[in-house]
Parts: sequence; C-alpha cells; structure tokens
Amino acid sequence: MAAAERTPGTKWAYICALDGDDLVAGMPLSYRKYEPTRAFTSEHLAGGLGVDPGRWALAGARMAARNSVAVVAAAEAGAVRRRLLAEANSVARQWGLDGVVLPYVPAEHVGAWAELEPYSSAVAADEAVISLPCGDEEDYLAMLTVNRARSVRREQREFDAAGYRITRVPADPASASALAPMLAEVERKYGGNGSLGGLTKVVAHSLAACANSGHVLLSHDPAGNLSMCALMYRFGDSLYARFVGRRPDSESGPFEYFNVLFYEPIRWALKEGIDRYFLGQGSIAAKSSRGASRQELSHLLWRCGQDE
Repeated sequence: MAAAERTPGTKWAYICALDGDDLVAGMPLSYRKYEPTRAFTSEHLAGGLGVDPGRWALAGARMAARNSVAVVAAAEAGAVRRRLLAEANSVARQWGLDGVVLPYVPAEHVGAWAELEPYSSAVAADEAVISLPCGDEEDYLAMLTVNRARSVRREQREFDAAGYRITRVPADPASASALAPMLAEVERKYGGNGSLGGLTKVVAHSLAACANSGHVLLSHDPAGNLSMCALMYRFGDSLYARFVGRRPDSESGPFEYFNVLFYEPIRWALKEGIDRYFLGQGSIAAKSSRGASRQELSHLLWRCGQDE
C-alpha cells in the first residue's frame, strides 16, 4: 500500500482504534479516480453487488485477491468494527464519495461485517487456496488422488526434459517494463483491455509493495528466452500468487503454466514451512484438482448517510 499511496490522484487514510496506547484495529481506506486494477473498479464491483456504479472508498488491505481488516480486540470486536465503519463513512463523505465498499471479504469474516447492515452485499468471486502439509513434496503429492499425483510427476518430468528452467529473482520495480507486456498478454486472453502503460504502473506498484517479501519466478525456454513469469509474495505463514504473465510471441513449454504457478512455488513453500498457498481467482477446477479448496469472497457496500 505504501507504493500505491504515491500514485497521483489517490486519496488515502488509515483509520485506527486504540485502547490506551495499544493499537487494537486498523482499516486502510483509499480512493483512486482512475483505478488501474480492473477487479477494483467501480463498474466491476457494482456488477458483483448488483447495484449501479458509484464513487466509493475501498476499505481494507489488499491481499492479492482477498481483503482483510485487522481487529485484535476479540471481546469488543463488534463495537470496534462499527466505529471503524462509521469513521470510514465520515471520511468518504469528506472526500465527496457515495459510500464505502469492503471488497473480496473471505467467507469466515463476512458474518461479522454483515451484522453492520450493509446497503448491499453479495458473493462476488471464488478463490483457490491450498492448505500445505508439514513435510516435503511427497507429502503434498499424497494429498492428491493417485492418478493426479502420477500426472503431476509426469508434467514435471516433461517440462524438465524439454529444457525449460525456472529461476527465482527478487521483486524489483525496475523490471516492470519487461514484465508488463507479459501480464498484458494474459489479460487479453481473459478479455481484459487495459493499456500497457496502466499495466506497467500496476506491475511497478506490485513489485514495490512486495520488495521485502516477494520474488518473481521466471521461466526460460531451451534457448534461454524468457517465456513466462509470476509474482509471489509471503505474508506471515502464507504465500500469495499476485500475477502471472506470458511473453506474447512465445510458445508454451510442456505444462509450463502448472510448473510455474503450482509445482515450483509449492516446492519452495514446503521448504519454508508455509501453511497456505493462495492462488487467487479463476481456473478453480484446475486448481482444485491439484489440491486447492474453493473459498467464497464477498463485497459489502455501505452508502454514506444510509442510516439517516
């Protein structure tokens, strides 16, 4: 978020709840006049909510495809959330906006926020999450069906035999111009039409935000040409896939997508003792067959003055 704060035309606020000198809750609040990430545009969020688009402040921390608001005062969590929301609506009103949206809230947190009577709420997306075992790659394969485990081994062998290799490098904003065209190629495949300039800014912000906890996986073909990339970052005991890109003029290596997005990150995560791997939205069936469970994500909207 620190990198996004520096984006021109962006408004930011951090709403905190204190118990004496102790911080017990925090809610980031933001508004971008020109939102570069399609998943967070007013039009996209309104479609998930089934309402007309509005000018809304976005509440919570963006954790890849999911949202979080830190509330540690368990005994009075409901009252703390209500006060956070009241302050968020007050700030949104000062910014001249229509309300506050808490987007992509995991199912385990929806009930607590729904108690605050949102104007509208809806399940808007699914994400895939792999709960990793304590152990090594063989323990991961033991989670799968016998046939799927056999397929995974074959997909790894054929990828390696074709001469492809994957390297891991630190997340560096300086590489944004090289990675953005690869992200644009994937965006086009799934119907996106974002400008290359806008996507370059998105990639640069993502790399800057992940500079201390992230890395980029680079897949090279047998000739040494870069063919695919993926940004991963660690937060606590979880690993998050931020984006995947492909070079527009490259041919896919054998099962390259699965090796870059699944097998190499899982291998690394197991060595690091990571508990969960969040794979984001889309391709849920393919992810589920490789050990992921499906989790619902919801949007919740409160309009300024709806209780007046």
